[in-house]
Amino acid sequence: MEECSASIDIGSQTIRLLVAHLHDAHHLVPVCRDRAIIRLGEGMHQRAVLRPDAMDRAIACIKNFVGIARTYPTNHILPVCTACVRTAENSNDFLTRVYDATGVLPRVLSGEEEAQLSVRGVLSVLPESISRTHLLIIDIGGGSTELAYLKDNELWSTISISLGVVSLAERHLHHDPPHRDELDRLEHDIRSLLSTVPLLHAIPKERCTLAGTAGTITTLAAMALGMREYDPNVVNSYRLSLHEIENLWLTLTSLPRAERQKLPGLEPGRADVIIPGTAAVRELLYRVRADYLLVSDAGLLEGILLEHADKKRVIP
Repeated sequence: MEECSASIDIGSQTIRLLVAHLHDAHHLVPVCRDRAIIRLGEGMHQRAVLRPDAMDRAIACIKNFVGIARTYPTNHILPVCTACVRTAENSNDFLTRVYDATGVLPRVLSGEEEAQLSVRGVLSVLPESISRTHLLIIDIGGGSTELAYLKDNELWSTISISLGVVSLAERHLHHDPPHRDELDRLEHDIRSLLSTVPLLHAIPKERCTLAGTAGTITTLAAMALGMREYDPNVVNSYRLSLHEIENLWLTLTSLPRAERQKLPGLEPGRADVIIPGTAAVRELLYRVRADYLLVSDAGLLEGILLEHADKKRVIP
């Protein structure tokens, strides 16, 4: 087997693993994928501190993923942390514990770095036929949302905003199923936050193609497709329509959590955060006046490995 590299995305909601080798300068061949919903960012809407029990869950998961990566001919293991760790008051304690448990020190990404790496991953699987004249890439995570705007195939602007599905769910959804007033407050919160984002006012409405990555968007695609078993190859480049998103919103908000979890395509552990995630995706499409978005299973994990491959090529 060819030498591989591994990336680990330590997110606010989910921790993910990708082991892959480089096919060429722009494409990866995955040999192993894994993921676990850990909720490292649990409770951080109240105080910017990683909880001990959440850290314990995350470290056990990361240790397991590092062990899996080492069963392959892996030359580099590249873990990164995103919103909840970069904003936590006790992030250094967490990073030290990860290093002590695994021998690998995670890199804490800035919001801009996270957006840039996600763009790299999305573009690696986006068909060449898709216009890059005006392309907005969205990455809705557990603790933040990253937006990146490409004009004429060049990255013009990136922004990270404090819109995460974990914090939104914890702040607004307290009944099962959610009450109408809770949903109203959730939608108002999302609208208010997005209305302050200059990028969303600057991009050309109706002429902008949308592409989306990360768990909320890939889950919505899997649900729209009725997938009993998730297949990233089917999800990649799927055109998720606004009509499908609105129908899923009506279904998700009308069912109690236990019934939501039975819906085909809904990942176990995502039944509560899929509601704020759906609301955020829908509002973003409204603001750009888009009828659909292109779904990408690839994103941050792939971007990390492609960036690493670039660095290896320039080292003499």
